[in-house]
Amino acid sequence: MRAMLLVAVAWLCAHSDDSRTYIRDSVDIIEVSDYRAGTSANYSYQFIFWEWKARLPHYNKKTGLTTYVGGGYVVREWLKRDVDGPIPRYDHKLKQYSLIVYDSRVKNYRLIIAPMYRRTKTDYDPEVYDQQSFSPYNRRKLSTK
Repeated sequence: MRAMLLVAVAWLCAHSDDSRTYIRDSVDIIEVSDYRAGTSANYSYQFIFWEWKARLPHYNKKTGLTTYVGGGYVVREWLKRDVDGPIPRYDHKLKQYSLIVYDSRVKNYRLIIAPMYRRTKTDYDPEVYDQQSFSPYNRRKLSTK
């Protein structure tokens, strides 16, 4: 996986006509999400980055115990996006998607690679919905350098 990431970065740098530096990350799914929050008629737009976890912690509020249940996809991180923002591009040689996006939190560009991509349009925020079963405090964040 690391070798494929390096090849993708090398290809992007070779075909790029600028000298940007990128923060590189690999996730399992890149989601481009359009959602309506509550009763609003306006849509919000975001990128959601998912990863597979073999075991998910489940906290029981009544007993105070944490047990582990079967695996599933959980949100690793999310970023706001513009309506006409970038979408992931598929590289047929590497058989994966890549997304280059500016992250204002770290004031740098990100190169994110994933084997899967999906686009959703919902009446709820999938990232907030994921928080009900998997705490944001347990999330593995994207790289900062």
